[in-house]
Amino acid sequence: MERSSLFNEIHLRLNTIMLCKQSLIRETEKFISKIKFLCRQSMKKLIRLESDYIDLLAMDYYDERNFQTVKKIFTSCIIPKDRNSQLEVSKDIESFFSQTVIEHSDILPGDTTIEKLSKVFDLHVQGHTSRVLCLSLSYNQTYLASGSEDYSIKLWDIENSLQLTTFKGNQGSVNALVFSPDNKLLISGSADTTVRIWSTNTYNLISICKGHSSWVRGVAITSHMRYIISVSEDSTLRAWEVGPYTCKVVLEGHESGILCCVLTNTNKICITGSWDKTIRGWDFKKKKQEFVLDGHEKCVWALAIVKKEKTLVSASADKTIRVWDIITKTQLAILNGHTDEVKGLFISRNAICSASLDTTVRIWDLKSFTEKIILKSEMDKVYCVASTENGDNIFTGSGDCFVRIWDGELGIEKGIMPGHYEMVCAGKLNENRKKAVTIGNDESIRIWDIENKCQEKVIKGKSYEIGWVVCSEDCSLIAAACYDGTVKLWSIQDSNYEFSLEGHTDRVSCVALSKDNTICVSGSDDTTLRVWDIKTHSGKGVFKGHKGEVWSVVILSNSTQTISASQDLTIRVWDLNRLILLAILEGHKGPIRGLSISPDNNFLVSVSEDKSLKIWSLKKRICSYELNGHNSWILCIALTNDNTLAVTGSADKSIIIWDLQVKTIKNTLKGHGDSVTSVAISSDKNFVFSGSYDKSLRVWGVLSGRKYSTLCEYSARFWSVVLANEDKYVVAGCEDFTVQVWDWRAGRRIALLTGLKTLEREILRYDEVAAVLLG
Repeated sequence: MERSSLFNEIHLRLNTIMLCKQSLIRETEKFISKIKFLCRQSMKKLIRLESDYIDLLAMDYYDERNFQTVKKIFTSCIIPKDRNSQLEVSKDIESFFSQTVIEHSDILPGDTTIEKLSKVFDLHVQGHTSRVLCLSLSYNQTYLASGSEDYSIKLWDIENSLQLTTFKGNQGSVNALVFSPDNKLLISGSADTTVRIWSTNTYNLISICKGHSSWVRGVAITSHMRYIISVSEDSTLRAWEVGPYTCKVVLEGHESGILCCVLTNTNKICITGSWDKTIRGWDFKKKKQEFVLDGHEKCVWALAIVKKEKTLVSASADKTIRVWDIITKTQLAILNGHTDEVKGLFISRNAICSASLDTTVRIWDLKSFTEKIILKSEMDKVYCVASTENGDNIFTGSGDCFVRIWDGELGIEKGIMPGHYEMVCAGKLNENRKKAVTIGNDESIRIWDIENKCQEKVIKGKSYEIGWVVCSEDCSLIAAACYDGTVKLWSIQDSNYEFSLEGHTDRVSCVALSKDNTICVSGSDDTTLRVWDIKTHSGKGVFKGHKGEVWSVVILSNSTQTISASQDLTIRVWDLNRLILLAILEGHKGPIRGLSISPDNNFLVSVSEDKSLKIWSLKKRICSYELNGHNSWILCIALTNDNTLAVTGSADKSIIIWDLQVKTIKNTLKGHGDSVTSVAISSDKNFVFSGSYDKSLRVWGVLSGRKYSTLCEYSARFWSVVLANEDKYVVAGCEDFTVQVWDWRAGRRIALLTGLKTLEREILRYDEVAAVLLG
């Protein structure tokens, strides 16, 4: 164990060193290339002059122009220009190559924590970070697989409640899972339109089946393991041959997307449910439709079949579960009780298990079709359910990211599969490497037993996501709103963490800096705004009045007033000198997500969950215009320096560029896979920058309306994007407790700002953590 762990750890470090070497070589080659280019430009001038003289030597006759040149040669000379001194390496270059390339740190960043604990110690600490959409139980009842909206699949050891591995690679939500009968394969269907085959022995990806043109919603595998079946929102059923994993059959017939599928035990018939409200049976070998079952009033989300093959069970968005006789093609029963869509089904030996968005799981008697037990705890919406064959253990996946285990007989919750359900932002091992402590944005600190690979204790902690970031006018300082209730400050020049401004009692979601770099204003979920003196790091005052969380704040360019927007549907104007409320602006019908103010302080633009953009006159303090165009919440706003354009990002995944002069849409940018959480626009109005819930940071052309580049596809979500240093740098706040600084034209990250050392000091305040790490 010791040698194996050492071997894995050294290889991780060697890989890190290799990446550093590659980066160093890459930057050096870029520099050498620039020097060579400048040298060539100088050489061209000399070669051109040299060529002129050689041409003169070859001439027998000189025309008027050449004669004047000859005369000048006799009356002048050429003198090498004094270059003052030899070419020396500038201080910037010396600084670049002399700075520390590798630092040793006892506290590990989140991604390093996850990688080290999984690869070196075979301990997996990151649970799902988004809704759990599907579950599959292995045939030998040993393993459970869960698929999530976070694009990952997790494999669990049921008996020991251990996470064995995470399958990564899908570029969209994992919507469907199934084990092969021999338990050696796991098949997944994803929103990225692919079917993937994974090895449960080596944990490797075996193959990717491509052919569907929309989300894959359901997968199945024949009992003799010859074919994999997949169904999709593209309204097709496809059969793939196991081994070569090539598509052999494509069947069509549903009038809309297919949402689920199940195979009969003889592998003869595949049954599908669809958005078109019907259930259809297919003989995929004969390539024809066998039957259609009508009855549901809305789409069919899930299907399950009793092993004797005579009974089919379906679940629907119409809140019902229906039981069908496959032989006679008749409806046997309608099970009512759920108060919202029924998303998941599973049949154990004696019961039907149904999962619903009404937050419950219901157990129904398979013979009498009566309700036996309702499983309900502090669950969010339940999307999927699975059960052991005897019904003793029931597993659920829900919108709160949890995989829960239930006692099927008593109907009580037995536990939750371990792991952080938000991003792990840091970790630390004790000296003897028997214990590990991880810190996550799920407001928990977890203590792990490395030897037994289990979660030992969960302690209530804080979230450390970075919300909004701002850069000072002189580019010396970055301020970040942190979910731990503080504002964190970094020096841009040396990337050093400077200070934390403490005082809020809940997470800080927005922050602003005055143009003279003396005042900071922060807004919090505690409904207050705090005014800070940057030089003394002390509080100057507190603004109270909002009835909901404060989500955006701006400061006027003359530093006399600050304006805040809130969940309470109001915008408030405050006097920074007298620390009083000046005005309340009302008009939005939904919580207000963002603000941007014109450089001349004449007008304010606000965006809201009511899907509108409002333009306010700050002199008259009235709404002068409203613009609409997004199909969902507008989450962010940015203005150009000349007030002519506005850019908004929305939960509808799009970015709209607005012409404020004619009050119309100039362009719509599409490409993000999830909500656009932050936007910025360059001062020359040529480029838009965006951060998204899809974990990407993108650059767009304003005129073309197309993506210019993707700066980063990361492991965490970006909450804010701002420009700095005359638009040379993009500064982005991230949920993994980092602020990233990018030279966007060069396409490289030049700084990664964290507060890991302060985080280490903070967690050591907990006695149980200190006992593990220091004891």
